[in-house]
Amino acid sequence: KNIQEHEVVQGTVIQVSHNEAFVDIGAKQETPIPKNELAYPAPESAKDVVSVGDVIDVFVVSKGGENGYVLSKVKADKLAAWKDFDGIVDRQEVLSATVTQVVKGGLVAAVKGLRAFIPASQVELHFVKDLNVYVGQTIEALPIECDIKKQRLVLSRRKLLEQAREEKQAALFETLEDGQTLHGTVKRLVDYGAFIDIGGVDGLCHISDISWDRVKHPSDVLKVGQELDVYVKNFDPDTKRISLSIKETVEDPWFARVERYAEGQTITGKV
Repeated sequence: KNIQEHEVVQGTVIQVSHNEAFVDIGAKQETPIPKNELAYPAPESAKDVVSVGDVIDVFVVSKGGENGYVLSKVKADKLAAWKDFDGIVDRQEVLSATVTQVVKGGLVAAVKGLRAFIPASQVELHFVKDLNVYVGQTIEALPIECDIKKQRLVLSRRKLLEQAREEKQAALFETLEDGQTLHGTVKRLVDYGAFIDIGGVDGLCHISDISWDRVKHPSDVLKVGQELDVYVKNFDPDTKRISLSIKETVEDPWFARVERYAEGQTITGKV
């Protein structure tokens, strides 16, 4: 075959070892492709990607050398993937991304053999202090920037989470009423209170509504993941704000204490 550099050709996998695969592209001899050029991210073994008899597309990086050619399946896959990604931002196609590493400002992920970037601000609905927990995870995200010429792909997981939250909010607000007592889960603790999930939607319990006793910080009495009952003080469907109270689910201890006293009784108190 008249094989040229920088073109994509088909080849048949002849032999596979742990570190490489030998591919016949119609040249004088089979050409080895190292495992890091078989898939992105690099697999532990070439056998995880291809098997003997597979017909694959490969990119001719260069001619010459000991084996006649330098080939890359990764580059061929990228060329094919970038063509598929044309107009993907407008289509708002949900992508499956495997997080490979944490870099300054966000996460790097692999999407259909391409390198994608997820800014730290687009990972969650709230600030995440340690992004390392996402490494190795496969998450769903929406493309917010795709420049084929620069081979730049930027994703947002936050947009998907916002869409899901809006759907849950709409369903919840249809049934929500002031004075309801609901079961919730503590999601986040901040200096001024606690955010509590009441069915896929977070409401705020101000620090003054956590307990009848004085609370210096919410973490003194609450833990993330704790399940409890909450009282719906009020809500605003326009601003999507829900005000909750934990202390309203139990009787004010003042009433229990005051029963010990009677009008006209003389008692001793401390200033």
